[in-house]
Amino acid sequence: MKRLSCFNIRNETDRSADVYIHGDVIDDDAKAWLSDYDGNTFAGYVLPVDVRDSLEALKGKDLTIYVNSDGGSVPAGMAIANMIRRHDGHTVGVVDGWAASIASVILFACDEVRMPNNTFLMIHKPRAACCGDVNDMLRVATMLDTIQDGIEQVYRNKAKAGTTDAMIHDAVEAETWYTAAEAAEMFDITVEDTAVQLVACSKGLGFKAMPDAVKAAKTAAEEEKSTDNTDERIRRLQVELELLK
Repeated sequence: MKRLSCFNIRNETDRSADVYIHGDVIDDDAKAWLSDYDGNTFAGYVLPVDVRDSLEALKGKDLTIYVNSDGGSVPAGMAIANMIRRHDGHTVGVVDGWAASIASVILFACDEVRMPNNTFLMIHKPRAACCGDVNDMLRVATMLDTIQDGIEQVYRNKAKAGTTDAMIHDAVEAETWYTAAEAAEMFDITVEDTAVQLVACSKGLGFKAMPDAVKAAKTAAEEEKSTDNTDERIRRLQVELELLK
């Protein structure tokens, strides 16, 4: 497996730095089997422990936080959002493709939020898997309702005047994808008159109402990955043939 810049720091100066959160948000207990021998997290994953260590080193600096993520673990995402909220320095969140699910909560933890005009924001109900009897399932359902209340409060904190609690609740219930312009009508978001190249941060197509532009980016990423894998297999076969000579 190769490492990828799914979470890293760039352009650091004495006063500021750029932080990139690109990839799936997962829990810290996965680090043991998603890291190399040096403890570096493998491609495509963002863990709270990595964010914590980096933010500690960036204490006091202003941060521009670029988010491109399908989301992932709610507890991990909430932890990252709280770390950003507590950061000793001004934070600007920028959508670098799309901020979906718990990634939208991470984005909204920033002091300011900006969206290039071709990017997306998605909010929806939290999900969980459950195995057990009916009482276990009812407990999980109650837990999910509580988590949803907390997530909706995050959105309410960024809501514009005129955006009601009911509007936010209905959007979460429905799985709602917003263009930058639509998101700026609901929330305190600045739309930038620029466009970014939409690049998939993970391959999943499991969302119900995914925009065509997002689907296209994911499909292109899968095709590129398939080509890369084919090229690698050819290279290995060539090496093996050379060894047989």
